[in-house]
Amino acid sequence: MGFTFLAIFILAIGGYFTFRQSFLDRAIAKAKSKISSEYQSVLSIGSYQFSGINSVEMNQVCLISPLKDTLAYFPRLELSVRMLPLLQKKVLFGAVESDGGKISLIKNDSLGCNFCTFLKGKKEPVDTTQKRNIARLLYRSIDKIFDILPSDLMVSNFQTTFRDNRGLTTFFLERIELDDEDLEGTFWFEEGSGRHFMAIAGEVDRGDLTGTINLKPKGQNWVQLPLLESKLGLKFAFSELNLSLEDVDYGGGELEVKGNGTVKNLGVFHPRFSDSMVFIPHADASFATLFGADFAELDSSTSIDFNGIPGKVYARVQTGENPDYQLKISTYPVQAQTFFDALPSGMFGSLTGTKAEGKMDFYLDLHLNGTKPFQSTFDAGIHQEGFKLLSFGKAQLDFFNDPFEYTPIENGQPMRSRFIGPENVYFVSYSEIPSYLKNAILTCEDPSFFGHKGFVMEAFKNAIAKNYKTKQFKVGGSTLSMQLVKNLFLSRKKTLSRKFEEALMVWLIENQRISSKQRMFEVYVNMIEWGPNVYGLGEASDFYFGKSPSQLSLPECVYLATLIPRPKQYRSFFDAFGELRPYAIRHSELITRKMASRGLLTETDTLGFDPRVRLSGRAMNGFQLNDTVPMIFEEEPLDQDEIFE
Repeated sequence: MGFTFLAIFILAIGGYFTFRQSFLDRAIAKAKSKISSEYQSVLSIGSYQFSGINSVEMNQVCLISPLKDTLAYFPRLELSVRMLPLLQKKVLFGAVESDGGKISLIKNDSLGCNFCTFLKGKKEPVDTTQKRNIARLLYRSIDKIFDILPSDLMVSNFQTTFRDNRGLTTFFLERIELDDEDLEGTFWFEEGSGRHFMAIAGEVDRGDLTGTINLKPKGQNWVQLPLLESKLGLKFAFSELNLSLEDVDYGGGELEVKGNGTVKNLGVFHPRFSDSMVFIPHADASFATLFGADFAELDSSTSIDFNGIPGKVYARVQTGENPDYQLKISTYPVQAQTFFDALPSGMFGSLTGTKAEGKMDFYLDLHLNGTKPFQSTFDAGIHQEGFKLLSFGKAQLDFFNDPFEYTPIENGQPMRSRFIGPENVYFVSYSEIPSYLKNAILTCEDPSFFGHKGFVMEAFKNAIAKNYKTKQFKVGGSTLSMQLVKNLFLSRKKTLSRKFEEALMVWLIENQRISSKQRMFEVYVNMIEWGPNVYGLGEASDFYFGKSPSQLSLPECVYLATLIPRPKQYRSFFDAFGELRPYAIRHSELITRKMASRGLLTETDTLGFDPRVRLSGRAMNGFQLNDTVPMIFEEEPLDQDEIFE
């Protein structure tokens, strides 16, 4: 029996060596035919031969794309195939060696795309009865990535270029080596005028689907990742990045992935996030994720450390017919000075240098019901213990308690400065603000201003729900306190970092009682925009009605309150003759009813109430009276819901 098996084995080996060249010829001919028929491309190989038992050496390998340009070229390429997968009809490489070579990718409007046919692949029949399974798809992707990695890899002097409408990006692999489980190499990439050099190191365990990777700049202090800026407008830079995949477990239809990551000297910029680069010296996370058929979850055991502020994070996204979203963030109590020192530069510039004592911690709890967004919940804030503000940072948060000069900014350009104080003839003190106007502003903008401490969680919740429903960021849930801080200290750009900075400054002003509510309301009314180059109540009263604030009627006060969200669109409220349009009349009536329902108006106030107002000030200069031809407005009329928000 043993002799027979040995004889068969020897014959099989002999047959393999006898016919292997023929098998190789057929395989290459089949590959050329497939590339030609399915991808409309041409594969040419100068020469090829076996260089070992299961390794093949090829020279002058060239792939011509459908655009008739050279998509890929390898002067020399040596490959070996893993025998066990081959018996299962899977072609997986055991070793890959190459020196030199180039891949040229093109996708732009003038030249077309030279690689897109390879992305389409062969069309497979779609099983419409089987729903997409997040866990299964992700596990298969992870498994495939580890599966196709060769056990030995040695590639050097390899260049890849990508040209699109935005320009050329070059990736040059100086050397990368994978020796069983150990990975190391160096490379550089160039986009625009900047060239960045990097070193990579790590370990790979194909059996457990785990590994580590470390990226560092080579000969530089930091490195910026390519393509993100040209494709997404995102700058992402760092001095060191570490990622570790520690456990991958798939079973029962669920995938569990655990790992950790660390980044040093992280720099992030996007126009929607901040005005300038945001720098974070150190951040790390230890994460545990769980994926199911229709959900992804970041387990509550996930821990983070942000510039020395430790905390926990939980998140869950449920897809399908009943989408649901949850996010919980909580930090552990830290010294207040540690908290302020940890704030990223480029994001909280107004608070740079703030000194404080006591302890602080932050929390956020959001649950968004995708089918019923207005039934969602939201809560966030800062817990403090013995907190005391010792000194202000860059921004003197109490400066507006005294008279001051205010210079509005329009489209990045400074407007005429105004003095917010008695020296200004248009200044209106708190006691001189008509009660009708106070109550109309509070009804429209912030009903609980004199009772809250800067924030109204219900307003935030409704803003999140409305933005989710409309798929737009239109509503911010800002209180009068937040609007005041924005106008006094910050730009008008709608960025996330500005909202974060605004929220923290409001918390300090309100919780440390840096200013009284009456003074805040007084400053707010005297500095907000009320029309084109019209700032403050005194100017607005004169501009629209040619009178002082003390002479304003109830309808005129209600009208001025409705202008605050969109002051430049005042003409859209009126027809060509300066008369209120019907929708504006209905809106004024609605506000008046709300004021009455809250006890802000008496029966005498509303008896015979007529919401119509007529412009009699300089605002009428913007209208052209014509008996037959209606005015063509520059602005579209306001949506009533938007006015209310």
